[in-house]
Amino acid sequence: MAVKGIIKDIETFLLPQLNEIKGEIKAITARIDALDTKIDSLRNEFKGEIKALDTKIDSLRNEFKSDIARVEQRVISLEQTLNITKEMEQLKHEVADLKARH
Repeated sequence: MAVKGIIKDIETFLLPQLNEIKGEIKAITARIDALDTKIDSLRNEFKGEIKALDTKIDSLRNEFKSDIARVEQRVISLEQTLNITKEMEQLKHEVADLKARH
């Protein structure tokens, strides 16, 4: 009987504390779940921002390629113009030489 009384006293003393600990564990678990939700939300937001940046980078890359292509085309055009100018100068000298001979 004395053992049952001691067990009853221990239960009376420990059960409220165990219930309090159980409640605290549930509260901590709820906070962890809330943090997980926030982390997932931030992760998704971050992924969205990265995709938006990737799109902008791709757009700028394409724009840059287009600009380079235009510059290359202008350089080619200038080279052709310079070649024509050189050929005309050469022809002028040749004509001048022919005139001087006759």
